Amino acid sequence: MCHRMTCPNDGKPTWWGCGHHIESVLADVPVEERCTCEHVPIVNVPGVKFMKTVKKREPGKNVADASAAVRDGL
Repeated sequence: MCHRMTCPNDGKPTWWGCGHHIESVLADVPVEERCTCEHVPIVNVPGVKFMKTVKKREPGKNVADASAAVRDGL
């Protein structure tokens, strides 16, 4: 089952979960207002995807990608 959440990257409505219920959890959010960031599988949790987050750039450092932490309860 998918669940609505706020994207940690852009603050827009998005989802996490299996990916089969996206339209039902975001039905009241216009497509143009939804987050378009990439979703990636969660390691060691088959069938569940979560938001890929991008760490904020610190002065003098490169941007590094990291998978978002799993929501409480998974």
